[in-house]
Amino acid sequence: MSKTKYMSNEYSDSNPVLLQGVPSEEVNEYVYVGRLLNMKNDLKNEIVRRTKAGWIAYNSIRCVIENTGDDELRANLFNSTVLPALCYAWKLGH
Repeated sequence: MSKTKYMSNEYSDSNPVLLQGVPSEEVNEYVYVGRLLNMKNDLKNEIVRRTKAGWIAYNSIRCVIENTGDDELRANLFNSTVLPALCYAWKLGH
């Protein structure tokens, strides 16, 4: 399985892209530098993806957030886990 994939627009020819004689997979969308890209520039899926990532990040720190009275700790946890997930849709552990 190759990591190399390609995306083409309606004006390109329909011939497959070959790398060393092996056809590459054509995709309709892909993630590049933390952003979901597609030819229609449709942001709906990107917004859904980032929202899910934000909730996953929040739920990973939820018990600490709810059980501490330290506002500075809450802010630091939120800023270091939830904000990057919302901004870049990072998964925890990556």
